[in-house]
Amino acid sequence: MRIPNYLHADTVTIVQAAPTGGLDADGVPQTAPPVETQWPGVNVQQVNTNEDTTGYRDQTARTYRVAGSPPAVTITAADTIRWGGTDYAVIGEPDIRTGRNRINHTSLEIQRITG
Repeated sequence: MRIPNYLHADTVTIVQAAPTGGLDADGVPQTAPPVETQWPGVNVQQVNTNEDTTGYRDQTARTYRVAGSPPAVTITAADTIRWGGTDYAVIGEPDIRTGRNRINHTSLEIQRITG
């Protein structure tokens, strides 16, 4: 009997802004739909949840760590990660580890603030 591997069983979507085509003849900026790339075989793990009920409005910040083999595209702090139908912001620059005598992987933290 084979033991199922529950680590690195998630898939997230990397959402990146598409390059624009500049301005049209009327000077209106051209936009393109974002580029979405699937990143399978990752592990998504909750890091922290902060709730702030002392301010003008209640806020909840949920932070997760995403780790796995390097994706097909380069992730930056300007990108969005979609997981479970929810969009999360990338916090800081992703940690990309490649090279001799190490396991090639990428890890990053994502966060969603509600409220």
